[in-house]
Amino acid sequence: MLAKMSYQKVKELLNDKNYPLAILDLDALDKNYEIFARVAIEQRKKIRIASKSLRLPFLLRYLQEKNRGLISGIMCYRIKEAEYLFGLGFKDLLIAYPEVSRQNLDLLAKITKNGAKATIIVDSAEHLELLEECGKRHDVVLGIVIELDGSLRIFDGKVNLGVRRSPIHNLDALAKILQLLKEKKNIQLTGLMLYEAQVAGLADESPWNRLQNPFKKRIKKISIPRAEEFRTQAVELLKKEGFSPEIINGGGSGSIFSSVQDKTLTEVTVGSGFVCSHLFSYYHGLPLTPALFFAIQAVRKPDDEHITCCGGGFIASGSMGMDRLPEVFLPQGIKPTSLEGFGEVQTPFRIMDQKIRVNTGDPIILRHAKAGELAEHFNAYYLLRNNELIGEEKTYRGLGFNFL
Repeated sequence: MLAKMSYQKVKELLNDKNYPLAILDLDALDKNYEIFARVAIEQRKKIRIASKSLRLPFLLRYLQEKNRGLISGIMCYRIKEAEYLFGLGFKDLLIAYPEVSRQNLDLLAKITKNGAKATIIVDSAEHLELLEECGKRHDVVLGIVIELDGSLRIFDGKVNLGVRRSPIHNLDALAKILQLLKEKKNIQLTGLMLYEAQVAGLADESPWNRLQNPFKKRIKKISIPRAEEFRTQAVELLKKEGFSPEIINGGGSGSIFSSVQDKTLTEVTVGSGFVCSHLFSYYHGLPLTPALFFAIQAVRKPDDEHITCCGGGFIASGSMGMDRLPEVFLPQGIKPTSLEGFGEVQTPFRIMDQKIRVNTGDPIILRHAKAGELAEHFNAYYLLRNNELIGEEKTYRGLGFNFL
C-alpha cells in the first residue's frame, strides 16, 4: 500500500510520469471496504454506494461486484448521471437530490420506462406536482423517496446543526406530504431518507480545530438517538397510512457504526470512506486507510528552505478553513507557506526538516479533503496494486461528462 511505502519507493514508482497525477490504491480500498462490509453484514444492512464521492465508473462496478448481496445500488447526484449509469448496466439508482427541470424529469421518465429502478428524492408539494405531471406526460409511474430533515434543530429551530435540506422537520409535515401523495396516480412512494450530516460529515478528531472536538462529539451523541427516533416514528406513520416503504436510507461513511444500529434502516450510504479522503482520517473510532492520492511535481528551488511545485490548488468545497486544503502525505516534514498557500499554477513548500531532500523533478504526494471532487481535476486515476501501477481508469471528466 502507498500508505506504507517510503518516499524513495514512491519516487521510483512515479519515475518518468507526467504530473499532476492521481493514484487509487486498490489494496487500501479493499481494506476499507472490508470494514464497512463487516459492520453492515453484522447488522443485516445493505450498503448504497455514493457515486458523488467516487465519480469513477470502474470503481462503482468494482465495489458492486465484490459482494453482490451487500450492495443495494448506487446513490446518484443527478438524473443525467443516472441515465449514464443505467446505460452501463446499473439498475438500482437513487437520485439523492431533487430536480425541477422539465427536461431532466423527462429523462427520468424515459429511463424508468426503459427498465431502470430509478427513484428520486422529494420533500415538498412542488416536487410531487412536477413529478405527477411528468408521469402523466409519459404514461409512467415514477418512484420517489421522501427525505426527512436530519439536522439537529435546537432553541425552537433558531439554531440548525447539520445541513439545510428537507423542510420536513416533524411528523405533521410528513403527514401532509403523504396526504398529497395519496391523490397522485403517476408517482409511487418507494421509501424514506434521513441524512444525519452532523454525525456522518463531522470530523471530531480534527487537528485544525481541536477546541471544537469535544463540542462535535457532544453534537453527535445528542443527534444519533434523535435521528433514530424520527426515522422510527416516520416509518410507523407510513405504514399507518397504508404505505410499504422498500428503502429506508440514512447515514454515511462517518456514521457507519451508529447508523447500522438503527433497526428501521435498510441501507447505509458509503462513498468517501472507501477511498478515505483526508477528512475521514479524523473521525473517532473510524480506522480507515488512505487510498486516494494526487501528486504534483517540484519544478524550482527558490532557496535552501523552500521547494516550489507546479499546480496544487485543489481546494475542497464547504465552509472555508484549513481543513479544506490538500494535506501533505509525502514527504513528511514540509508544509505549504502561509503567504501563498496552495496555488492554481504553483505551490511553494517550506522544508521544515533540513534532513529532507526534495529536488527539482521530485513528486509531492497530497491528499484531497473530499474524495469525489478530486475526480473533477483528473481525466484518469492510476491504479496501484501490490505497490505497482497496473493501469489507468477514466473518471467522469475523462469520459467527457460533468453531471454537476
